[in-house]
Amino acid sequence: MQKSFPSMALGLVLVISGSGPLHAFEWGSTNVQYLKGSDYVNPFVPENSPDRKFDQDLLTVEHANGWKYGDNFFFVDAGSPSQSNPNPSVYFEYAPRISSKKTLGVEYGGLIADVLLSTQYNATNGFPVYLYGAAVDLNLPGLNFFQTNFYIRDDRNLEGTSFQATIVWSMTFKAGIDWDFAGFVDYATEEGDKTTGLSEANLLTQPAILARLTPELGVGLEYQYWSNKLGVKDANESLPQLLVKVQF
Repeated sequence: MQKSFPSMALGLVLVISGSGPLHAFEWGSTNVQYLKGSDYVNPFVPENSPDRKFDQDLLTVEHANGWKYGDNFFFVDAGSPSQSNPNPSVYFEYAPRISSKKTLGVEYGGLIADVLLSTQYNATNGFPVYLYGAAVDLNLPGLNFFQTNFYIRDDRNLEGTSFQATIVWSMTFKAGIDWDFAGFVDYATEEGDKTTGLSEANLLTQPAILARLTPELGVGLEYQYWSNKLGVKDANESLPQLLVKVQF
């Protein structure tokens, strides 16, 4: 029997928010996000089909923590079914990093905050992607953090490997109330070949502006732009999303 989107999403929240003793970390942060948008693109549906674009509700659970030798970040996205995709979608990403500052005692100054070994594991519907490389965290005025990650990207369903660069940032500012401006940019080069399967070079970015109504509750907008979505040529997505975020 197929589970409904709400029950599946609630299960994800309960499992992830209750996993792992927080006292094992130097710090930890967990949040749950609800997003709603229109004109999402299903890149595997013909462009002239009425099912090419769809509306969707998304539930995201995010967790980040720091520990003795580095930091961890992971999230799970659960998307509601649509006409073109009747099954709920689930996407998981886990990104552990090892810090040279923590492990080797290297002291950086000025612009460089840390240099790290950076890895990542992505999965959706049983299709894994492995990433490994290096990261440089920067000290930039006015920002909570600014991370640059550079990976070799290995999609196990495609021949060969590719390159991915990921930038992540966060800042907080005051304009009457506290506001957060945060997001990321992923750029991945072409991977595979035309004979066995090809993923086109693609770019995904999701900047978000959030008004903090209370220290735990924020409401705002997230903009999503994805060129060649999921590596499919000319499948381009551009849309705003309502964002409600609860911080734990």
